[in-house]
Amino acid sequence: MHCFRYKYKVAVQIPAGIKSGDIMSVENLRIKQLLNYRIQVKESDYYARVEYNIFTDKHITISKAILGSTFKVRGIYEILNLKLERDTEFKSAVKDIKSRGGIVDYMLTVKVQIPRQLSVRRMQLILTLTKTQQKK
Repeated sequence: MHCFRYKYKVAVQIPAGIKSGDIMSVENLRIKQLLNYRIQVKESDYYARVEYNIFTDKHITISKAILGSTFKVRGIYEILNLKLERDTEFKSAVKDIKSRGGIVDYMLTVKVQIPRQLSVRRMQLILTLTKTQQKK
């Protein structure tokens, strides 16, 4: 009995939403056999995935949170332009963006960055703001 070892490159179309550990059956037309592939999906440093939902965070400054702002976010298929209204409450700053297929939800959480070091001028401005808020 002779054993032959062949190396073939096979192009496999990976469907959207597939997870690590899923098994795909693909027919190899060259050898006329059905082959099973166990899929390993590389983790993203930008997106987090929980089942079919995609999560990411957008960090903004205090001034953008207070005054509102427009910013760009890397979506699943394209760059998204989002508008954050002024006076947006902390818990309501989550954007639910439907995907093209409607199966996946893209959840964007807007996080306000608090400065760790303030210049003298910024400290004076914050103290002035605090005094005006206490008078009300």
